[in-house]
Amino acid sequence: MSVDDELEGILAEFQSKRDELFGLQERMSEVSASQVAPRNVVSVTVGQQSDVLEVKFPGRAYKNMTPGELGKVVTETIRKAQEQVREQVAELIAPMLPGGIPVKDLLAGRVSADSVLADNPVDMASLFRRRADDS
Repeated sequence: MSVDDELEGILAEFQSKRDELFGLQERMSEVSASQVAPRNVVSVTVGQQSDVLEVKFPGRAYKNMTPGELGKVVTETIRKAQEQVREQVAELIAPMLPGGIPVKDLLAGRVSADSVLADNPVDMASLFRRRADDS
């Protein structure tokens, strides 16, 4: 294989990964999750960065609750919607990472990127190639 052929292969691989990243970015922008509390007390929608986009009180059940109870239900409903978003994001990102990386732990900050990524770009490329071969 000539150097030109190798460079063309590297460029094609780069463009493919670039296209994947743009597609991921688009899909990530569409991520959101909604959660409804028991008894229809509150409905919450959060965006891809777990930001609260909407809070609704669809029924009248909240009127029979103390402020403390209502606050707890709202907080728990938001937390559940945020967890749904994290799961969606993990599902989107996982196919793009080398195998063996605990995606949810990485996203939650419990795993350092340094601990799972190779220092040498050649080693990194082989990790990604192995992941593609496993698919």
